[in-house]
Amino acid sequence: ANNRRVELHLIPLRDIHLYSNYNQEAEVNGSGQGVSFLFLIAIAIICIAWMNYINLATARSVERAKEVGIRKVLGAVRGKLMRQFLMESFLINMTALLISLILFFLLLRPFDLFTGRAHYTGIILSGNYTLIFIALFLAGTFLSGLYPAFVLSAFKPVLVLKGAFKNSARGVRLRKGLIVTQFVISVILIAGTIVVFKQVSYMRNQHLGANIDQTMVLTAPQTVKGTASYQNAYQPFKSSVLQLRAVKNITASTDVPGNEIYWTNGSKRLGADKSVVSLYNLGVDYDFIPSYAIKMIAGRNFSPTFGTDSTSVLLNQAATKILGFKDGTEAIGEKIVRGDTLTIVGVTADFHQVGLQKSINPIIMVLSPDRANYYSVKVNPADMEQTIQKLSALWSKYFPQDPFDYYFLDEKFAAQYKSDVQFGSVFGIFAVLAIFIACFGLLGLSAYNVLQRTKEIGIRKVLGASLTNIFVLLSRDFIQLVIIALILAIPTSWFLMNHWLLSYAYRINTSWWIFAVAGVITLVVAVITISVQILKAVSRNPVQSLERD
Repeated sequence: ANNRRVELHLIPLRDIHLYSNYNQEAEVNGSGQGVSFLFLIAIAIICIAWMNYINLATARSVERAKEVGIRKVLGAVRGKLMRQFLMESFLINMTALLISLILFFLLLRPFDLFTGRAHYTGIILSGNYTLIFIALFLAGTFLSGLYPAFVLSAFKPVLVLKGAFKNSARGVRLRKGLIVTQFVISVILIAGTIVVFKQVSYMRNQHLGANIDQTMVLTAPQTVKGTASYQNAYQPFKSSVLQLRAVKNITASTDVPGNEIYWTNGSKRLGADKSVVSLYNLGVDYDFIPSYAIKMIAGRNFSPTFGTDSTSVLLNQAATKILGFKDGTEAIGEKIVRGDTLTIVGVTADFHQVGLQKSINPIIMVLSPDRANYYSVKVNPADMEQTIQKLSALWSKYFPQDPFDYYFLDEKFAAQYKSDVQFGSVFGIFAVLAIFIACFGLLGLSAYNVLQRTKEIGIRKVLGASLTNIFVLLSRDFIQLVIIALILAIPTSWFLMNHWLLSYAYRINTSWWIFAVAGVITLVVAVITISVQILKAVSRNPVQSLERD
């Protein structure tokens, strides 16, 4: 009837926590997208570690060439050699797994506290997840050990024992490719960390359209709510509160900023052909608009001088748009139907009822001081403890049957971003871990490269090469790889982080400097990592370098 239609949508029970985000949810939802991002980051980090193993194992293949050559001369076949090297990979990965499990259980409690899950007591994985992790471990162990095993077992004994063996160009290209991949992942994570923290900072500092500073929210009494004695108690309580020197104003409402509005119903313009739309109801008193400094863009606020305001409403701009008005001025004096007929007497600017993760809902404000769930008290922050004591005493006097329950609105509103802050912190930790592992591999490769060129460094120093010349010579190839990684990582990270930002109704623009900073950080860390080994080699006496076997 009246063009109303009710639709039912089904969602699997297991998807509710992470993927359901509807109005009036039973509890705060998790973020399926956030979990997926962190899971992918964890996979990326372990892939970086496996890449390091491949890089270092193949780089050291020359040192193990004689071992393989002798074993082949003594009758070892390639299959047995490959099994040996795969077993080495398995034992190394198994040792790492055992150490990681020990660290996991040691760090589980601190991590729970860090993420705000203080009452979380453990971790339980379903059988499917356990099988996935076992399969991931075995597949990673096999794949990371396969190429080194293949390379080492392929050495030809004659060439090796003659000393004619050297690393193939294909092996060098593989190592370079893996280094580039590692630093691509590192740059993406660093840029992602910056984007996450910028988005959180943007949401916390954006003007809400309502002033929530210095606001103390009291939970309204429930024992007398809706009764005739409510106003007999509330009005004297309000007058007494306003007499406190630290109190600037007090207002009553069904909801306050930071709370999701659950009171909704269908409304439509009187005489219009448009279908019914859902509006979010906010019951307020005469002082709500000025107390929260909400801007009126057309019409007037509720006022006791107008006896008809019990059948009048205020709309926000979002509500006027969804009802089909061109602007606020056109809406003034028009009527809307939602069971009873109400007159629009004012239009306010849009304000954020909840955090900036969500878009602004169409709100209809009705004069309903008797149905208040909250009292918002604007206070002077000076001597707050004494002010709270005085308010508590007044509360006990007028509402002795109800507890004095309060919170500060700015803190409550900021708590909506807690999960985003935690996500950014975990993201940052993963980014540091990823670049640390990547640089650890780079350190090993640069050390091996320097070791292989020790005599060359000694000869160049004897011939008069400067420290700068030797540094450029040894670091050039590695720095080029990092620069290539930056070129590949910047568009990739831009795409991924823009996709992540789409989940926010109000979001930042991904500026170019974010990726420039991520690139500079990665480049500087890589140069420092390489420099450690190069400076050791350069500072060595050339005579010692030339005497090295």
